[in-house]
Amino acid sequence: MRPAASVAGKGSFRGYWEVYGGLPSLLRSTYFWVAIVITMAAYPFWSKPDADENWAWVNLTLSVVPSLLGFAVGGMAIMLAFSSGKFLEAIRQKGKNNSYFMKVISAFFHFTLVLVLAIVVALIGKAFPNIYISALGFFTTIYGVLLAVATIDHLWQTAMIFNKARDQGDNENNS
Repeated sequence: MRPAASVAGKGSFRGYWEVYGGLPSLLRSTYFWVAIVITMAAYPFWSKPDADENWAWVNLTLSVVPSLLGFAVGGMAIMLAFSSGKFLEAIRQKGKNNSYFMKVISAFFHFTLVLVLAIVVALIGKAFPNIYISALGFFTTIYGVLLAVATIDHLWQTAMIFNKARDQGDNENNS
């Protein structure tokens, strides 16, 4: 059995979580800890409703996060669409479970899950407002926004690999 098939056979969430690195990877994430610090620092913003009983963090989440979700899905689609030829060979690393390709896709998967969680928690927070839901909702929103930066970094690194693979292909064709 090929290694990639073993990850694929585990189911989407389990396979993603394994490639992502699981809880140790999450706890080593600078973005995760920065989101916690921002959440604590912004306590006055998310901890109480305004005069009209609206929670500002809910409105922020429901206005910003859907656009980021579109970016996440679009970025993943572009990543998959450009994955062919020498470029795909370079990033697949012979089908390893933790190839660069699988790591980037797991990062997009993680980004998407966090954004969806932020929307779900915001909707729950709108229906059942309380301090705990507000803390979780604001945290997931901030963490999702910060993951946009991480995702852009992955796209940048992927573009550099694509560029290098393209140059090597051009050099072989000119020889």
